[in-house]
Amino acid sequence: MKKLLLLLPVCVALQACSSLPTEDLDLVSTPERTASTVVGAALGGYLGAKLGDDVGDSAGETLGLLGGTYLGMLAPAMLWKNYGSQMYTKKTTVRRGVRR
Repeated sequence: MKKLLLLLPVCVALQACSSLPTEDLDLVSTPERTASTVVGAALGGYLGAKLGDDVGDSAGETLGLLGGTYLGMLAPAMLWKNYGSQMYTKKTTVRRGVRR
């Protein structure tokens, strides 16, 4: 019974992950985005499995792996969508004037 109660928050978190808006997310248009998607999914899956392993059975590890992979895959794409123009803008200063 304790294991079931410990798995309940993981199931609720996985359900919340499935309600994230994923339209207009660009995961693989450039090599940089593809690499960040793959690395994010691998790292998220690993961390989710480690967190789910603390529950003590394979169901928690599996749910943690699935949820972590999903969030890890979508996190870089959501960052690029929301903050992409702020992350990669180059600011240059052009000085104009009269030389004396």
